[in-house]
Amino acid sequence: MAPYVSPIIDTATLALVCKDLGLAGRTLSKVINGRQYIAFSGYPGLRTLFPGTIYSANNRKIIKMAIGALGIKRMVRIGGILTFCITVSLTILEAFLREHSTCYDLVGNIAADLIKIGIPALMCYIAGIIAGGFTTIAFWPIVVAISISVFVGFRIDAIDDKHQLTEKLAVALEKLGQEIEEKQEQLQKVLGLVPHAIERGIIWRALGADIDNLLP
Repeated sequence: MAPYVSPIIDTATLALVCKDLGLAGRTLSKVINGRQYIAFSGYPGLRTLFPGTIYSANNRKIIKMAIGALGIKRMVRIGGILTFCITVSLTILEAFLREHSTCYDLVGNIAADLIKIGIPALMCYIAGIIAGGFTTIAFWPIVVAISISVFVGFRIDAIDDKHQLTEKLAVALEKLGQEIEEKQEQLQKVLGLVPHAIERGIIWRALGADIDNLLP
C-alpha cells in the first residue's frame, strides 16, 4: 500500500481545485518587481477558495492547494511524510503479528517501503513541475503528478513481486549480520590473546624462557 497513500490524499486536493476553478480554470506565473505571483483567469466571484485574481506564489492557500511549483513540492513532501508514517507503522505491526518474523525481515521491509515511497515521490515532483511548465490549466499538473506516482508505484510493486526483492534484501541483511557477528567473535578472540602475548614477550626478554613451556 506504500505507493498509493499519497495519491489518495492528493486526489482530495485535486477535487477541491477542480470544484473551485473548474476544468477550464487557468493559472499563469508572473514575476512583478522581482517577486513571483500566480494569476487566475475566469470570474473571481464564482470562486470560493481563490476569490482574488492574483496571489503571491508563496501564499499559504496557493501552496496548500498544490498550485505552482511550491504547491507541488509541498504536496509531494506532505504526502511522502504521511505515507512514511502510516506505512512504517503498519510494517512494524505486521512484523509483531507475523510468526517467525526476524529483525532482518523488519529492516528489509522498512527499507523496501522507503524505496517504494521515495522513488514515486521524486517522479511525482518532477512530472508535476514539467507539466506545470507546459500547460496553464490549473488541475493538470496535479493530475499528471498523481498519475505518475501511481504508475511508478505500481511498476515498483510489480518488479518487487516478480523478483522478490524485499525477501532477498532481508536474506542479504541477515547474511551480513551473521558475517558481522563472526568478525566480532574473531576480533574478541584476537584481543583475548593480546595480554598473554604481551606477558609472554616480557618473560622471554627478562628470563629468556618461553612462558608456554613453563606452564604445566
